[in-house]
Amino acid sequence: MIIRILLFASAVAIAKAVDSSLADDYVVYEKDHWQIVTKLDNEAAVEAFVSEAIDNGKIALVRYTKPYCYNCELYSMRWNEAIREFGNNKRLMFGDFLMEPGNTVYKIKGELAILGLEGFPCFRYYNQTTGYQGDEYSKFAGANKDFHLMEWIEDTFDMRFCPYEDPDSCPKKMADWLKKYKAKDEKAQKEERDFVEKMMRMHNTNEKKKLQPDQLDMMKRKRLLLKHMEGKMKRWSEL
Repeated sequence: MIIRILLFASAVAIAKAVDSSLADDYVVYEKDHWQIVTKLDNEAAVEAFVSEAIDNGKIALVRYTKPYCYNCELYSMRWNEAIREFGNNKRLMFGDFLMEPGNTVYKIKGELAILGLEGFPCFRYYNQTTGYQGDEYSKFAGANKDFHLMEWIEDTFDMRFCPYEDPDSCPKKMADWLKKYKAKDEKAQKEERDFVEKMMRMHNTNEKKKLQPDQLDMMKRKRLLLKHMEGKMKRWSEL
């Protein structure tokens, strides 16, 4: 009997140790995560974070996770991609809140916090349009079913437009290109503009010389920025 009790106690201890290690692994944080993302420890911290965004005309994007949440690990890669891509953008504020027993978010400035309708992780954004209740990124609606978080951020908040005067707020690839473009003389800049137009023309008129999806995306971003600089405003769908 004593041996059985000891074996059971050992099994419980091992299970707890395993669960603990899994809890740490289920939400994946990259090395410099907390240099970009605000750690939100309680409801008051979430309220202050959202208030700061709304008061300053910014967008607060908050990920709500739970311990032992397998999907939170699955979606961590996309969340981390978005942070790397948009971490320098002055319009976006990223926050992380780990929901645990006794520590959750019920209301933000009196508005009911609607969390986890599609399970966890739950991604909600708050700005002057949504107010303190915010709105949720639907992981399962339309194209989102494959969890295209970066594309959703770009489309929802018009993040494809990269401000010429502030390269560091752009996605990294665009920031690198824009800095090189600005360093060129007028002749070299014109050659770059002509090259972008040539590549887009080729893609649109020659079936055998279509750009790869990532190449096309980059060319469209460059063309969007160049058109805005020339005062010829374009929408993404028109490029």
